[in-house]
This record gives sequence, structure tokens and C-alpha cells, in this order.
Amino acid sequence: MDYNIFKNIADIKDFKVIDGIVGKIIHTDKMSMSFFNISKGAVLPEHHHIHEQTSFIQEGEFQFTVNGETRIVTAGNYINIAADVPHSAVALTDCKVIDVFVPCREDYKSK
Repeated sequence: MDYNIFKNIADIKDFKVIDGIVGKIIHTDKMSMSFFNISKGAVLPEHHHIHEQTSFIQEGEFQFTVNGETRIVTAGNYINIAADVPHSAVALTDCKVIDVFVPCREDYKSK
């Protein structure tokens, strides 16, 4: 792991998760932090993973369903999702979302 502590997010290549969700991701040995730009109407299908996830809504309006409970979240809201809990989302407007995953998203390292 490169622990040079001073870096610039502009130096990180964009990656596409699915249509309408594009972001940059920072990895350490133990966590991943992603910065997503999400287009209005983008749908993140229901899924689950081994990672704990915290999603912070920077901008926009997002409909999140976590373990069958649906809520609309807006700028300033965050969602904590335990490991292996099913979740999905729909962007009601253009959004900016920061996600933190523990442990590191090894599957995103190749993106």
C-alpha cells in the first residue's frame, strides 16, 4: 500500500459501476472510500456484500431500500448498512454520494 499521505483526488481515474454511477475510489489495506456522481434515474439493483457500508449523501435526493425498508435521503443524511444486508437505491435527482466500505473493496481495485 502506498501511504504517501498527501494526494489529489483528481489523479484517480474515474470508474463506472453501472450506467449512471461513475466515481473515484481510494483504497487502504482495510477500507475503501468512494466518491460517486450518480445521474437522475440511475438504479442500483438489490445486492449485498461482505462489507459494512456507510453512504453519505452530499447532494441530491436518493431513495434507499435497506433490508426491505425504503426511505428518501437528502444532502446531509447518511445510511449505515451492515455486512450482508440486502440494499438497493434509485437516484431521484442527480446526486453526489460518498461511500465507505470496510473491509477494503478488493473487487473495486481493478476498476
